[in-house]
Amino acid sequence: MKTLLHQESNALVQAILQLALAHGFTDQTSSMRAAWAEAVERINDSLSTWLTHVRPRQLDGRNDYRADPRFERLREIAWRHYEAGVPLELHHGLFTLCRQAYRQHLQQIPQRPDADTLLAVLDDFFDEAAQAMLAPWAMRPPSETALAENVRRLTRERDQYFGVLESLSGPVFITTEEGRLQHANDAALQSFLGLSEAGALRYRLALQHHRDTLQAV
Repeated sequence: MKTLLHQESNALVQAILQLALAHGFTDQTSSMRAAWAEAVERINDSLSTWLTHVRPRQLDGRNDYRADPRFERLREIAWRHYEAGVPLELHHGLFTLCRQAYRQHLQQIPQRPDADTLLAVLDDFFDEAAQAMLAPWAMRPPSETALAENVRRLTRERDQYFGVLESLSGPVFITTEEGRLQHANDAALQSFLGLSEAGALRYRLALQHHRDTLQAV
């Protein structure tokens, strides 16, 4: 399954992004492919861990999903959404679309396992993962609601700003007053690293080691 998920990562990103666009989610979060690629990478890693863990693979009312180590990387995404002001219903809707994309795509590829078995595995995984990703909102005091809305608005505005930078054909670097690199657009990544993924330096944690190379530029 791990090999299959790796092979289908790009197609899964595209499937989720298309569903998010069709259902009006990208204008509320992000339309940058790198953000969705990071999510698929974490879902795949968590699914691989879930499949090999000793715990029973099913919903368990006695399990503490707020601390379940199988879903640690997914909870990090949930906390990121929460801290950006994303409301629970929007976050849960996004994860529901992820489940739908995985079910639709993986059951139609030629090298898939038995369809019924595959869908049962995916449903059990996403059921438990969804529980784990509720943690930030379950722990939030009611007084933070207004603040969360303001943060969410600022996050949308910032993402629109980055979207403009990513669309520019020339390399763009944004630094702090001290000269530390904060952001480099897709054209900069192509020119100096040979990479091409809009928003990669902002959203893809696996690519952060390239910051030192770009900092030198």
